[in-house]
Amino acid sequence: MDRTFQPRAILRALGSLGFGALLLLLLMVAMGSATVYESSHSTEEAQALFYAAPWFHGLLGLLALNLAAAVLGRYSFQRRQLPFLITHAGLLIILLGALVTYRFGVSGQLSLGQNEKSNQFLVPGEAVSFARAGETVAALDLGPKLGDRRSAVDSLTGAEMTVDGIRVTVQRFLPHVTWETRVTDDAPGPHLAVELVLNTDHGEERGWLFAEEPLTLCGRQVTLRVAENSDAWARALSGQSETTSKGKAHLEIDGAAFEFPLEACMEKGVAVGSTGYTLRILRYLPHAVVGPERTIVSASERPVNPAIEVEIAGPQGAETRLAFARFPDFHGRTGASPAANVKLAYIAPTDLLPASEVEVVSGPEGKLAVRFAAPGGEVTPHPLAAGLPLPTPWPGQTLGLGRRFERARAQAEAVPAVVAAGMDRQAALQLRVSGPGINEEFWMPKSAEHTLEAAGKTYRVHYGDRIVPLGFTVTLNSFRIGYYPGGERPRSYESNVTLTDPGTGRDQGCVISMNRPGRFAGYTLYQSSYRQDGAEFATVLSVARDPGRPIVFLGYAAAMVGITLALAQRVAGWRNVPGPRARVAVGAGA
Repeated sequence: MDRTFQPRAILRALGSLGFGALLLLLLMVAMGSATVYESSHSTEEAQALFYAAPWFHGLLGLLALNLAAAVLGRYSFQRRQLPFLITHAGLLIILLGALVTYRFGVSGQLSLGQNEKSNQFLVPGEAVSFARAGETVAALDLGPKLGDRRSAVDSLTGAEMTVDGIRVTVQRFLPHVTWETRVTDDAPGPHLAVELVLNTDHGEERGWLFAEEPLTLCGRQVTLRVAENSDAWARALSGQSETTSKGKAHLEIDGAAFEFPLEACMEKGVAVGSTGYTLRILRYLPHAVVGPERTIVSASERPVNPAIEVEIAGPQGAETRLAFARFPDFHGRTGASPAANVKLAYIAPTDLLPASEVEVVSGPEGKLAVRFAAPGGEVTPHPLAAGLPLPTPWPGQTLGLGRRFERARAQAEAVPAVVAAGMDRQAALQLRVSGPGINEEFWMPKSAEHTLEAAGKTYRVHYGDRIVPLGFTVTLNSFRIGYYPGGERPRSYESNVTLTDPGTGRDQGCVISMNRPGRFAGYTLYQSSYRQDGAEFATVLSVARDPGRPIVFLGYAAAMVGITLALAQRVAGWRNVPGPRARVAVGAGA
């Protein structure tokens, strides 16, 4: 048996039509599967699992090997093989152009508001930037360290940067998280927080309550009030004000605001500036209820539902109005209307009423109480202690006290989560910042910014997409939206921009629309979309640099030439085939 090594035979096997057809079939199945997967998941998931996966790149590499072997296996080349060679060479050039684009191309987005300018854009990826005085001074590209960005990374070697002696270190990466608030008792200074437990027929709900941040439990808002001394504590529980004032009447006339203490308006009417109106308090109702004959009366002297009845007199006559501290949108009025543009509100002392349905009051010596504002307006105070659940005005619900921290510190903590189908990922990084006078560790979600104070300077750490410099400046002069006739549905939009080369100072005006991109310094700018914030618009431009595109176009041209020559060669061959009579004559002559 002849075991002589035969390179041409190997090339013919690698470049065989069957091998090429198999590779094309596998690529078609892969791309079809990617399309189906993307429709039920996300583009990012499909990119990571299919198009950016090593096995998909391996299939493309084998296809390039098949094309190259098919060409080399026919050496030495003959003239009749020229169409075949040109076609296969064109396909190889297309794959080469795609490789150049993959390795050296870049694509991202640039967002600009009116008269805003920028010399950089964002590219999808993972990066941490460090800014000082509003200017980015350092950036760290995490892409090479995170792999496919679909798996958690617990140790990132070398993922750190230092600015002004402050070191920012990336410790962990989680591809998808949910957020939980972790409260510890280690704040630098006093900071009260209490843990509340609301039990209902459907289960238990817990939450931490801070003085500066209301808490929502089972749909009910809870607030915390701190009584500074024993007198303030006693007044809070009794419902008495820290001052003797009953509050203020607030008037707005033609956009101008006026406020009057109730005591100043109860004996006689007072002039409301130079508006020509006067105000007089007819009645103060600390506990307003609907009495006999549907009249408003006060059920007690406790400030349960404070209200005032006032008389507003003006050029067009006098009018009587009711104003409730709890219900500012209620407007009861009788008599002539002095003006439609006269608005009345009653501002009760802030310490008279609970700030919410449930208000926890902290007193001296660690005392705690809770005030419930029942649906009927009655306010009932109760002592609050751990292990003693309190019945609430709402059937089937009790309120209990968990832990109490005097130096509470709340910190958002990322918890790994599973991505459901169709759900967007929410990635997070754990960072440590250390340096002179600063030592912090925290989690950051993507597209978030964290502010730091160190050595009298303000720094900002941002986690988001990768920032890429353009090399030139883009300024948005104006943005215009075209609408379909007779409606408000956008039909087209365009951006009028100025492109400036910092090296030469040369400006180039450019109008970028949906079907007309702009080109400058090797980049192409496409009109992608826009954002609206109130009456202001911002344009969103897609920015791309594709060095492989000319190579791909050259490959397309070569493949078309090869296919055309092959068809021409086949047509010419058909014309040279003798007809039936010619074949009979040749046979007879033979």
